Amino acid sequence: MTVPVYISVEIKDAAALSVRDVRRIRKAANRATALLWHRHYLRRHFRPGADVKYGYPARSPKYLDRKRRRASRGHYVKEGGNAPLVYSGLSRSRMMRPPTIRAYPTRARVDMAAPSYFRMTPRAGKHPLGRQATKVIENERRPLTAHNAKETERGINATRRTKKTRV
Repeated sequence: MTVPVYISVEIKDAAALSVRDVRRIRKAANRATALLWHRHYLRRHFRPGADVKYGYPARSPKYLDRKRRRASRGHYVKEGGNAPLVYSGLSRSRMMRPPTIRAYPTRARVDMAAPSYFRMTPRAGKHPLGRQATKVIENERRPLTAHNAKETERGINATRRTKKTRV
């Protein structure tokens, strides 16, 4: 499951760095940003009230009643049936496992294990659970961008300090 978060950071004074150094720095910054998203922002999608915060389409009253009734009976429903993406907890537990992060100079890809019913492109009449679980809203995008810029700056400063010159 790929998470699309688009971040653009300009590197000023990049002339002092080689193209290889810039790519390495960008790759490390994108990896750190993807890891931050997975550790801190993904879990918010599985909390009660996330449907309002992230703008998920409303579930049918019949589905919500069935979910809450099963939760009240002690069946396999987590969070009392109030969390929008959590029914048995399978999706949350699988997606919160350590991901495989593939970082590139222009982007990072977060690969997570998810149940088969979590699809990025939904079937007819089904909710796009994959898109809903990975949605990034504007007030999350700003801290992610700031983190990426900070990691990029940290990489630039570390590269400048360790620059070796042959004589």
